[in-house]
Amino acid sequence: MEKIEMGKGVLVPSYKCNQRCSCCYAMADIMQAKQTMSLEEAKKSIDFFEMIGIKTYTILGGEPLIYPYINEIIKYAISKNITSWIVTNGLMLSDSELGNKLFEDGLIGGCLSMFSLNKEIHESITNVKGSYDKLIKALENIKRYDWKFYPMFTVGEENINTIIEDVKTIAKMGYRRIYINYGIPNVVEEFNTGFDASPKALAKITEQLYDMQDDLGVTFIFNCEKNKIPICFFNEEKFKEMREKHQIGTGCELVQGNTVVIEPGGDVLGCSHWVKNVLMNIYKDYSKLETYTEEEFWNIWLNGYPAEVREKYSLYPFDNCQNCKTREKKECFGGCKTWHVYATLANKCKII
Repeated sequence: MEKIEMGKGVLVPSYKCNQRCSCCYAMADIMQAKQTMSLEEAKKSIDFFEMIGIKTYTILGGEPLIYPYINEIIKYAISKNITSWIVTNGLMLSDSELGNKLFEDGLIGGCLSMFSLNKEIHESITNVKGSYDKLIKALENIKRYDWKFYPMFTVGEENINTIIEDVKTIAKMGYRRIYINYGIPNVVEEFNTGFDASPKALAKITEQLYDMQDDLGVTFIFNCEKNKIPICFFNEEKFKEMREKHQIGTGCELVQGNTVVIEPGGDVLGCSHWVKNVLMNIYKDYSKLETYTEEEFWNIWLNGYPAEVREKYSLYPFDNCQNCKTREKKECFGGCKTWHVYATLANKCKII
């Protein structure tokens, strides 16, 4: 049976959230957020991961810690030899009992999503008063209880000029592993606020942060599984060094088809950022929670609408992409396709 080797899966048990971040890629679903997975539905999703060869997955939202069965699904995944990772805004991690229980039940770790250690900047993005104080409490609890949560800054136009000072501060708090996430456009135009900085600016700040590591005593992770920025925007030798150290990656999940994002109701996205762009559903009969078989899934995934979407977005932004050796080795996919939608990465060309 023909297959694609799958990477990390994504489970969105609910889009309900306790923040309203101006840069949120999922805002179109968060504003509706009418459906939440039942425990049985969440377990079926994990079964589906197991069936198609996914061994680890990330729980996203919304805010995943709001989900009432979060501990149950972590334990269930462990019973299937599948590991769980969470990305959280940390508002609920001021509760030490909640945090301790997550790791007791088998959570392997997660990222604490944040924007700035400047209160005004952070809350101007989260749009929730008091979110900064709860973030600081979460950061304190993570160190106090030795939880394996790591700070993750999403960098965009509103905070790119303060990120250097922010990482210096977080390093002084004792954090030695810091994740950097790149803000990108929202594919639903109504909710695109212009938070994203230019890909070239993000490449530049990435290299600046990388060069600061030894002085700060930290390691930055710029996403070791994929890369939203065209690789030609980086210094070639520096990028090679970052990649060899597993601090930055290559690839595009949407185009490679090596992940599934399962939403409430069983809808599947090719990338978590592509809300409202459903590729298929894991259920052939939702009323019975009857999922497609492995053979049926791969037939749809490789030959049906998901394959058409991958073909549609197999585009590159520059004329010189035609003869690029990095592209030929499938180590660059021309940057995040959300930038293609808004022509930030223009002069798109199709390469057969």
